[in-house]
Amino acid sequence: MLIAVGESFTVEFKGESRQRIPDDELVEACVCLANGSGGTLFVGVEDDGRITGSQPRTWDDLDPIEFERLRRVIRETRTGDAALAELSDLEIAKALGVVDANGDVRAIRAGALLLFGREESIARRQPMTRTSKLAMRCSKYFDRRSMMRS
Repeated sequence: MLIAVGESFTVEFKGESRQRIPDDELVEACVCLANGSGGTLFVGVEDDGRITGSQPRTWDDLDPIEFERLRRVIRETRTGDAALAELSDLEIAKALGVVDANGDVRAIRAGALLLFGREESIARRQPMTRTSKLAMRCSKYFDRRSMMRS
């Protein structure tokens, strides 16, 4: 597990136990990872590896249109697990591990907000629009890089 190994040039922890992480700090972390060999950014993990979680978000912060967009991408590209496209919004979120739920949703994680969040919720709860756009661009870049290596 990446968290157990600790931070490195390709693994970065950003804890939110005391306060929300400022935008510029998240952008800087993404840029550093993108400029290197790529990597994984864990929001809600402290520097010592303790998982403390990120600031609370709610199911109302998520946009059903974004779940539908994911289903469409899965169907059209025929990539990933096709069964995911047949699940309800809540079941998708559970399968991706972006909600804390056992029956009812108790909390959503930062990943749910980034994947399925309403724009106004992202701006209000985790103002990372620049970061998520950067992450998407980096993800496309690294996908292309890995294909060229194959």
